[in-house]
Amino acid sequence: MLKQNNKIQEINLSLCQQISKRDIMEILKVKKLDRSYYILRMNKIKKIDAEVAKLVATGSFNEIELKSLNKIEDKALTHLAGMNSALDLGLSSLNITQAEILLNNKAALLLSNLKTVSIDVAKILSRYQGNILELPSLKNIHPKAFENLNQFKGEFLVLGLLRQK
Repeated sequence: MLKQNNKIQEINLSLCQQISKRDIMEILKVKKLDRSYYILRMNKIKKIDAEVAKLVATGSFNEIELKSLNKIEDKALTHLAGMNSALDLGLSSLNITQAEILLNNKAALLLSNLKTVSIDVAKILSRYQGNILELPSLKNIHPKAFENLNQFKGEFLVLGLLRQK
């Protein structure tokens, strides 16, 4: 009989409002267990700079949560999107450049605070090649943007709080 010991290893920094390079370097020293699922939770962080994001990208996390992340520099987003980690980002807006950058990620993508999406951004996100695309807070969407997002070919597409008027 084959016994599997899959475990979830969570590094929860959800009380921290800032994160430094030194903090991330300490996190990267945590011993990784074989066949485990690693989650890095940094849910109070509102800003992450490019150097910190670059260090995070050297880790082997399966999932990264930054639910309070309001804004992010393109360079920092490039580092995070280049990982094969599921991303949960709290961005309240998303421009065309950022949407293009997110296409580099091939895991699940959750944009937890995005309330509206433009037609152009929706067209870009429809090309997302990860298995899950979630926009749970989406409230307003142009019909053409809705049509574009429905071209998503992944397994799951979640379009939040949309209601017919």
